Amino acid sequence: MVNNSEVKKLTETEGILLELWKEALKKENVDLEKSFFVQGGTSLAVTALCREIQKKFAGVVEIADIFTYFSIRSLAKFIDDKQGKLDKESMREKVSQESTEHVEDIIFALEKDDFSVDDALSKLLDE
Repeated sequence: MVNNSEVKKLTETEGILLELWKEALKKENVDLEKSFFVQGGTSLAVTALCREIQKKFAGVVEIADIFTYFSIRSLAKFIDDKQGKLDKESMREKVSQESTEHVEDIIFALEKDDFSVDDALSKLLDE
Protein backbone atom coordinates (compact mmCIF):
# COMPACT_ATOMS: atom_id res chain seq x y z
CA MET A 1 0.00 0.00 0.00
CA VAL A 2 1.14 3.49 -0.74
CA ASN A 3 1.57 5.87 2.16
CA ASN A 4 2.12 9.63 1.93
CA SER A 5 5.93 9.45 2.06
CA GLU A 6 5.94 6.90 -0.77
CA VAL A 7 3.69 9.08 -2.92
CA LYS A 8 6.29 11.85 -2.71
CA LYS A 9 8.98 9.43 -3.93
CA LEU A 10 7.05 8.19 -6.98
CA THR A 11 8.43 8.79 -10.44
CA GLU A 12 6.09 10.44 -12.91
CA THR A 13 5.45 7.09 -14.61
CA GLU A 14 4.79 5.34 -11.28
CA GLY A 15 2.28 8.06 -10.38
CA ILE A 16 0.42 7.64 -13.66
CA LEU A 17 0.36 3.85 -13.31
CA LEU A 18 -0.76 4.09 -9.68
CA GLU A 19 -3.79 6.16 -10.68
CA LEU A 20 -4.63 3.79 -13.53
CA TRP A 21 -4.34 0.75 -11.25
CA LYS A 22 -6.55 2.38 -8.61
CA GLU A 23 -9.15 2.99 -11.28
CA ALA A 24 -8.95 -0.52 -12.73
CA LEU A 25 -8.96 -2.21 -9.31
CA LYS A 26 -11.63 0.17 -8.00
CA LYS A 27 -9.74 0.73 -4.76
CA GLU A 28 -7.62 3.42 -3.17
CA ASN A 29 -4.95 1.29 -1.49
CA VAL A 30 -2.68 -0.23 -4.09
CA ASP A 31 0.74 -1.76 -3.44
CA LEU A 32 3.53 -0.63 -5.78
CA GLU A 33 5.36 -3.95 -5.47
CA LYS A 34 2.51 -6.46 -5.80
CA SER A 35 1.02 -7.96 -8.92
CA PHE A 36 -2.15 -6.49 -10.38
CA PHE A 37 -3.79 -9.92 -10.01
CA VAL A 38 -2.68 -10.45 -6.39
CA GLN A 39 -4.40 -7.15 -5.60
CA GLY A 40 -7.71 -8.35 -7.03
CA GLY A 41 -7.32 -7.66 -10.74
CA THR A 42 -9.19 -9.83 -13.22
CA SER A 43 -8.50 -10.68 -16.86
CA LEU A 44 -11.27 -8.28 -17.88
CA ALA A 45 -9.81 -5.51 -15.68
CA VAL A 46 -6.28 -6.05 -17.04
CA THR A 47 -7.57 -5.61 -20.58
CA ALA A 48 -9.13 -2.27 -19.62
CA LEU A 49 -5.97 -1.32 -17.71
CA CYS A 50 -3.80 -2.10 -20.72
CA ARG A 51 -6.01 0.05 -22.95
CA GLU A 52 -5.62 2.99 -20.55
CA ILE A 53 -1.86 2.47 -20.25
CA GLN A 54 -1.57 2.40 -24.04
CA LYS A 55 -3.39 5.74 -24.21
CA LYS A 56 -0.83 7.27 -21.84
CA PHE A 57 2.23 5.50 -23.27
CA ALA A 58 1.40 4.98 -26.95
CA GLY A 59 3.44 2.30 -28.67
CA VAL A 60 5.36 1.37 -25.53
CA VAL A 61 3.30 -1.21 -23.63
CA GLU A 62 1.60 -4.38 -24.83
CA ILE A 63 -0.68 -6.55 -22.74
CA ALA A 64 2.06 -9.20 -22.36
CA ASP A 65 4.26 -6.58 -20.69
CA ILE A 66 1.79 -6.31 -17.81
CA PHE A 67 2.29 -10.03 -17.14
CA THR A 68 6.08 -9.75 -17.44
CA TYR A 69 6.42 -6.53 -15.41
CA PHE A 70 3.66 -7.31 -12.95
CA SER A 71 4.12 -4.56 -10.36
CA ILE A 72 3.73 -0.80 -10.78
CA ARG A 73 7.43 -0.30 -10.00
CA SER A 74 8.69 -2.89 -12.48
CA LEU A 75 6.30 -1.79 -15.23
CA ALA A 76 7.20 1.87 -14.68
CA LYS A 77 10.91 1.06 -14.97
CA PHE A 78 10.26 -0.92 -18.16
CA ILE A 79 8.27 1.99 -19.64
CA ASP A 80 10.88 4.57 -18.67
CA ASP A 81 13.70 2.42 -20.06
CA LYS A 82 11.82 1.74 -23.29
CA GLN A 83 10.85 5.38 -23.75
CA GLY A 84 14.46 6.41 -23.20
CA LYS A 85 15.54 3.96 -25.86
CA LEU A 86 12.86 5.20 -28.25
CA ASP A 87 13.84 8.82 -27.59
CA LYS A 88 17.51 8.02 -28.24
CA GLU A 89 16.68 6.15 -31.45
CA SER A 90 14.56 9.01 -32.80
CA MET A 91 17.30 11.49 -31.84
CA ARG A 92 19.93 9.39 -33.64
CA GLU A 93 17.70 9.21 -36.70
CA LYS A 94 17.17 12.98 -36.68
CA VAL A 95 20.88 13.71 -36.21
CA SER A 96 21.75 11.23 -38.94
CA GLN A 97 19.27 12.84 -41.32
CA GLU A 98 20.52 16.36 -40.51
CA SER A 99 24.13 15.23 -40.93
CA THR A 100 23.35 13.69 -44.30
CA GLU A 101 21.64 16.89 -45.44
CA HIS A 102 24.60 18.94 -44.17
CA VAL A 103 27.11 16.75 -46.02
CA GLU A 104 24.99 16.97 -49.18
CA ASP A 105 25.06 20.79 -48.91
CA ILE A 106 28.85 20.74 -48.60
CA ILE A 107 29.22 18.40 -51.57
CA PHE A 108 26.94 20.65 -53.61
CA ALA A 109 29.05 23.69 -52.65
CA LEU A 110 32.22 21.82 -53.61
CA GLU A 111 30.73 20.90 -56.98
CA LYS A 112 29.90 24.57 -57.63
CA ASP A 113 33.41 25.60 -56.54
CA ASP A 114 31.88 27.66 -53.70
CA PHE A 115 34.07 25.76 -51.22
CA SER A 116 37.62 24.54 -51.30
CA VAL A 117 38.36 21.08 -49.95
CA ASP A 118 39.97 22.71 -46.91
CA ASP A 119 36.82 24.78 -46.31
CA ALA A 120 34.66 21.67 -46.60
CA LEU A 121 36.81 19.72 -44.15
CA SER A 122 36.83 22.61 -41.74
CA LYS A 123 33.03 22.90 -41.97
CA LEU A 124 32.58 19.15 -41.39
CA LEU A 125 34.89 19.11 -38.40
CA ASP A 126 33.22 22.14 -36.82
CA GLU A 127 29.74 20.62 -37.09
